[in-house]
Amino acid sequence: MNHQNLKLSRRNFLKTTALASFFASISSHYIFTPPAVRKELNYTEEWSSNHLFLQGINAPVFKEVDLNNLKITGEIPSDLSGIYMRNGPNPFLKPSNYNYPLEGDGMIHAVYFKDGKVNYRNRWILTDSLLQEMKG
Repeated sequence: MNHQNLKLSRRNFLKTTALASFFASISSHYIFTPPAVRKELNYTEEWSSNHLFLQGINAPVFKEVDLNNLKITGEIPSDLSGIYMRNGPNPFLKPSNYNYPLEGDGMIHAVYFKDGKVNYRNRWILTDSLLQEMKG
């Protein structure tokens, strides 16, 4: 790669580093809370809803899990190494009014690929308002 062709304006550099700093700060606070703190949180009882955005594949996930060495149908290339992450809405408590599928609480889902094996992990995005809900 010819690094001389990689030109980044001062403005774009500042925007990029500001965004990186922002995401680093929120990810450490909202996602990567120490396990000891997470265990103290009260998790909600499972609930169901008739709302379209809270049923079927859109239904909330109620527990954080770590699943290692998942059973695979077929074969994962041994040189495939990385993480696929998805974030999305995931209400903690049953909402009394739910109009928009991206409002409220959320969860990060991650699938890890390494050495032909697959692991899965999900975590609530622990915003200040969600922590208040969880502590009851």
